[in-house]
Amino acid sequence: TDLTDVTADGANFSELPDGYYLSEVESAELKESKSSHQPMVAFQFKVVEDGMSVNDNGDFEPIKKSKNRKIFMYYVLKDDNSIRRFVQDMLKFEGEKPGEPILTKEYFTNSELLNDALEILVGMRIYIQSSTTTNDDDSTSVWKNLITWKRAKAIGLLEE
Repeated sequence: TDLTDVTADGANFSELPDGYYLSEVESAELKESKSSHQPMVAFQFKVVEDGMSVNDNGDFEPIKKSKNRKIFMYYVLKDDNSIRRFVQDMLKFEGEKPGEPILTKEYFTNSELLNDALEILVGMRIYIQSSTTTNDDDSTSVWKNLITWKRAKAIGLLEE
């Protein structure tokens, strides 16, 4: 291994460029948030093929060297709105019939069922959209959103 560019200050982590990434759930677990000590669901995804970005002409082009990169998503379950958003995202995991969630809302009603649901999701694939916004103070925020198969097909990520 060539270590010439490795330093204690170097962070080998960089955000994925804006685009769409077909990803597989590598792990999903219910844990406690370190800062707020509230329940949190932590996902680790692996990008299974190079992502796709939209060029100035509106066409998709590959994002080279994005395959096998990791995407981490966290859902802190602190109030009704955060729980509703989490469940809404979990319903985006679809089975063989597009538009039909793998898991029903009932899986997200208590911690025992939630743990079962998270086990079921490991190995499932879904598109994740990564997008960056610039804030008023010129800092940036990176957003990760799960995309249903129906939406992926509508925007041209999947063939007819």
